[in-house]
Amino acid sequence: MKHSIFGGVLVLGAACGLSYAGAPAHTTSILGEYELVEFSSTSVRLELPVDPALTLTIGKGGKLSGFAGCNHYRGILKSAPLRVGALAATRKMCPDAGAMQLEQQFLSTLGKATKLERTNQDEIAFFDEKNQSLRFKRLPARPVERIIWIGPEKKPCSAGVMKTDCLQYKSSPASEWFNFYGQIEGFDWHAGSTYKLKVREEKIANPPADASAIKTTLIEVLETK
Repeated sequence: MKHSIFGGVLVLGAACGLSYAGAPAHTTSILGEYELVEFSSTSVRLELPVDPALTLTIGKGGKLSGFAGCNHYRGILKSAPLRVGALAATRKMCPDAGAMQLEQQFLSTLGKATKLERTNQDEIAFFDEKNQSLRFKRLPARPVERIIWIGPEKKPCSAGVMKTDCLQYKSSPASEWFNFYGQIEGFDWHAGSTYKLKVREEKIANPPADASAIKTTLIEVLETK
């Protein structure tokens, strides 16, 4: 089923960014990185995929950015009514006239978009007044590396319906301890020791019920006390 967004139906929220009105933000957010998979235009015939790929990133507050084939671009997605408006782009020369025409048409169609549809969980499509369209597919989330501290003891916690004991973690030396739900792959914890770890976090698509949506893997033990 297709879901259309017109004018004020698109919500620009500071906390969750872009979402569909009337539905939970965690199921409707369109924030993320996308790759162009279909371009329906009156003047450009495009065989996809192209190399390099044409991309779109939708960030909080409706911030848009991406790569148009030759240049990087940025702009703002607004509502009431829905519009993208002029896109700012770098000024690198394209290698040939065909690439230049494609980039210009891509940016023009995106900049003149008046309708946005979410065709499924991982795809969105922009349409302009001539019904020219750009269909994008969401790219897998990139792993994130960060530093965390693991405490010397576990504490009782609830992971869904299951009662268990959780590691205690914090993201800076001065912050308070929180329950760490799930496991850190490759990490061997011993009671009584405090650890400073470098870890990699990856989002899991369709995690099992009551399981963490984040996979955490140890990169390096930086310090043990």
